Amino acid sequence: FLFIRKNREVDALTISEKLGIALPTLYRSIKYLLEKRLIIEDGKGISSAGRRANLYSINPNYAYILGICIGKKYITAFIAGIDGNIRAQHTVELMPGLQKEEILAVFHEAVDTVVEKHLGSKANIACINRIGIMSASAIDVQTGTITEFAGRECLNGFPIVAHVQNKYNKPVKLMKESSICALSYADEMADKNISHYLYVHIGHGVSASLVVDGQLYGGKHGSAGEIEKIALNKNRCSIFQNAPLTMLEVYERVEQFINTHPASMLSETVFQKCHAGYNREAALLSSMNEAVAKQDPDCIHLLKDTIEKWHMIIRILAACYDPECCIIGGDISERVPNLFGWIRDLVKHKSQLAKMDGKKPICRECA
Repeated sequence: FLFIRKNREVDALTISEKLGIALPTLYRSIKYLLEKRLIIEDGKGISSAGRRANLYSINPNYAYILGICIGKKYITAFIAGIDGNIRAQHTVELMPGLQKEEILAVFHEAVDTVVEKHLGSKANIACINRIGIMSASAIDVQTGTITEFAGRECLNGFPIVAHVQNKYNKPVKLMKESSICALSYADEMADKNISHYLYVHIGHGVSASLVVDGQLYGGKHGSAGEIEKIALNKNRCSIFQNAPLTMLEVYERVEQFINTHPASMLSETVFQKCHAGYNREAALLSSMNEAVAKQDPDCIHLLKDTIEKWHMIIRILAACYDPECCIIGGDISERVPNLFGWIRDLVKHKSQLAKMDGKKPICRECA
């Protein structure tokens, strides 16, 4: 089933050869999957001689998954089929200062809108088979709670899984952003014969996830890699004090610098980009990226201790987990790639260091 899901439109002989399953056994499995409507016959393959073989694909209409992403500034709901394709999505902005009940109202508005958009009516939520929640905050996957949410303290300790289960009467799974991003690389890493890799996400939070043989390592309590949970309590650990840790804190430091140094190169670049139509956050990120490339001394001074902190965290994680490959994701990879280059030059470890480039990691040797 997973092989068909990954390769789409594949014939029985190919499956047999790639997975090492005898054809009689394979045809029994295919018959079972067809009867359960998990797969469908999807046309005929091209053959140079003889009868053309049936092609099999995942049944895109067998089941629907509702996904909900809870960020610090927005909530996005989407519907996907078991083929992995997103059918509809809807994003609602979270305004500053909202209380818990107001945030939950936005949450349910996003869900109702996307269900109505794809299934015709919000009452058709009954067609949804599973619900997945992705949170950018620190979470406890065992209890299904948001433990600490920087910038949205009203959600701290909120049992989000129980709330959604009671509301929609569906199985619900809660995962942190880095875990989902890490698993999205499983097939690609397998193709490169990499079985152990570490994904470090540096964005509005900082977290890490380890994947071993295609499976997420969660630890005894399911909270392995929850760096943000420590980072949000900086007084408990000296490594996180003083210098900014998250990109959100970096924005705040740069914003403060711009307000007090309007004649600096960084300030002028941000002003020009805002004037050109960039929103404030995009202007800050793009300006920081350019300033790093130009070795602007003000920007280097602002970011130096933060880069050293990220470098130390990555080295500690790499030493503890000993992965074959480290992937750096989040804003520093997607939107400020020059910061990734800075970290790469600092990190000295026997594992490869890779970055996110759209959906594909780039190994150090290829960069």
